[in-house]
Amino acid sequence: MDIKDEEFFKKFIIDSIRIINHTSDTFVKSEISRGELTTPQLNVMMELVSENGLSLKELSTRLNLSHSTVSGIIDRLESRGFVVRKQDASDGRFTRIFTSGLVNDSVKNKVFQRYSPFIKAIQKATPEEKVKIFEGFSILSKLLKELE
Repeated sequence: MDIKDEEFFKKFIIDSIRIINHTSDTFVKSEISRGELTTPQLNVMMELVSENGLSLKELSTRLNLSHSTVSGIIDRLESRGFVVRKQDASDGRFTRIFTSGLVNDSVKNKVFQRYSPFIKAIQKATPEEKVKIFEGFSILSKLLKELE
């Protein structure tokens, strides 16, 4: 293993991302097959579970989707009772989106289920490995944000 070898490193990154995507996609596909949420709807719900009360603009930015696309997703989620829109208390020009009380716990469980294989794998890591994982993800997140 020579991480300085560019071809080896590229293959390692591609293989690692493929494994991560496959693990994550398994959960998403099961949700879609049950007809509960589409992938974009699930992504919106995941953002709202992690930070409830976002604006359409904030959701659009986080999901890297157009304002109109996210608005349509919110419309469909709202018609199914998954989310509610409320006028911003401090600035009435803005609307904030919240998960409804009916689905909040259910959606939170689904969000965490999507990541449970990763959480379980990290829980098996030694303290030293956890530090390396944290450092690696921190560096990767920082570099990815710089690309935006």
